[in-house]
Amino acid sequence: ASRDSTSSEVVVKWASDGSDHVVARGAFVPFYYYWSPSGARVSYLTTHATDEVRSRSVSLDVVRAFEDSAAGKSLNELLGEGRTVHLQDSAPLYYAHSPRDNRIVAHLGDKSKVVAFEPATLSEVVLSTRPGNFRAPAWVPTQGPGGKEMCL
Repeated sequence: ASRDSTSSEVVVKWASDGSDHVVARGAFVPFYYYWSPSGARVSYLTTHATDEVRSRSVSLDVVRAFEDSAAGKSLNELLGEGRTVHLQDSAPLYYAHSPRDNRIVAHLGDKSKVVAFEPATLSEVVLSTRPGNFRAPAWVPTQGPGGKEMCL
């Protein structure tokens, strides 16, 4: 729920009694939420509106709702509970969480690339520099030869 035109909140509530579990404050109103497969983090898209150049950009941000033992120390430290962390920005921006680890695959439209990246370090592997228009990337549910991950 937005408090004013320059701030917003992402609130994770307990369904049993309606109490707040995590409240994360950010500068922009989120419009698309997506839970990580572990259920520990929620990522979301917001619109940038800080200047003319970024007025049409979309921001991918993440907030930790629960400790994630599989995430590793660096990601848990980066994502303190209730802390919003900016990961990427672009327009259009489509993304998906890996079903097996912390990585995210993202189509960064105005940067003309599809990348797989690690949120804790933002280290990325460029998968394509010819992603086309409005393609939503996805992880292949099964692993390839030798346990290699695949995206489309």
